[in-house]
Amino acid sequence: MDPFRGMKIIESVWMTEPGEPVQVRRSWRERWLARPWRPWKATKMITPQVPMRAGYQMGDAVVMHPETLRQLKATLAQEDEG
Repeated sequence: MDPFRGMKIIESVWMTEPGEPVQVRRSWRERWLARPWRPWKATKMITPQVPMRAGYQMGDAVVMHPETLRQLKATLAQEDEG
């Protein structure tokens, strides 16, 4: 049986959302050569992009991140076995 019931699945690596901000150390090169010049500021905050947990439905197609699709297929296979 087709787990997606004829719906077309579109994978997009652009389906991301901002994650939790993380503080990282700046290298000396970055500290001395960056604009604006702030050599005494040793850390910076970055916000990593993480896969969206949901997908968007557009007509008969669902758009989702490849990692989310992999998790969905694993969940469907596990439910199909049990």
